[in-house]
Amino acid sequence: MNRIGKYMDNDLNGPVTLRSLLDSRFAFKLIGKKGTTHQYLERTCKVKLILHDTHDYLGRLCSITGSVINLAKAWKEVLIIMWTNNHQKVWLKFLIPSELALKLQSVPAKLTEGCVLNDIAHTSKTRITIEPDALRHTTEHIMTISIPTIPHHAEYFERAVLLIAKQFQLYRHEALSPKNIYYSPFCHLRPPILDDDDDDDEDDDDDENTGSEVDEQLNNSNTNNNIASSSSSSSSRSISTTKGDDNNKSENDDWFFGTKNDDYHSMS
Repeated sequence: MNRIGKYMDNDLNGPVTLRSLLDSRFAFKLIGKKGTTHQYLERTCKVKLILHDTHDYLGRLCSITGSVINLAKAWKEVLIIMWTNNHQKVWLKFLIPSELALKLQSVPAKLTEGCVLNDIAHTSKTRITIEPDALRHTTEHIMTISIPTIPHHAEYFERAVLLIAKQFQLYRHEALSPKNIYYSPFCHLRPPILDDDDDDDEDDDDDENTGSEVDEQLNNSNTNNNIASSSSSSSSRSISTTKGDDNNKSENDDWFFGTKNDDYHSMS
C-alpha cells in the first residue's frame, strides 16, 4: 500500500488502468492468430493489455494500462474489434469503484445540469450508465459507455473514455482507495478476505504479480462493505455495496447520464 500511496501523492500524469467486462463469446478476437491482434494493440497504442484466461457469467475481464490518450485509443480499437458495423447500438462495460462513482456524482457539471458525468456524456455525445448496486462481494460497479454505431461514432467513444480516464487520474485517491474491493472472476462465489494488517511484505509481492494475481491481492486490502445506502437524490447518490440477484436488472434501474433515448439515434 505504501507504493500506491506514493503514486497517488506524486504522479498526477501517470498511467491509468481501465478494466472492462467483455462478452466472453467474442473476447478471443483481442488475441488474434498467434497473438497478433494483442501485440498490434500494445504496439500501436503503446499500452499494456491483459486479457484474463478465465471468465464467469459477467464476461471476461480485460485490463488496459497507459496514458489517458493511449488508453482511449486502445479502448476504441477494442470496441471496433468486438463489434460489427451492423449493430445499431454498441457499448463496453467498464468497472468503476464505489468511492469514485460517488465522487463523480458529487462534482457539479460546468456545461450541463447535474454532475460531471453529464458533462462527459454531453461533450462526447455518448450515453453513460452506472448500475447502482456493486457487483457481489466487491465495491465495483458496471459503468456502460455506448454509442449508436461504429465506425462512424467511434471517435465519440474514444472521447468519452479519455474523459473518464482523466477522472480516474484526477481522483486517484478514490480510484485506488485501500477500501476498494476489486472484481475478479468468480468473486461472486466467495466473500472477500478481510485483513487488518497493512505490512510491507505484501508490497514486495506486488512487483511479482500480474493479471488476476494483482486483483486477488487487492482484495486483501482493508475494506468496508457498507459504504452507504441508496438515495434518490440526483445530485448526491449513495451506493450500496451489497448486490442481490444480478439477473433482475433493467436499464431503467441504472443511473443514466447523457443523451435521452429519443434523441440518441439522431446523433450526427
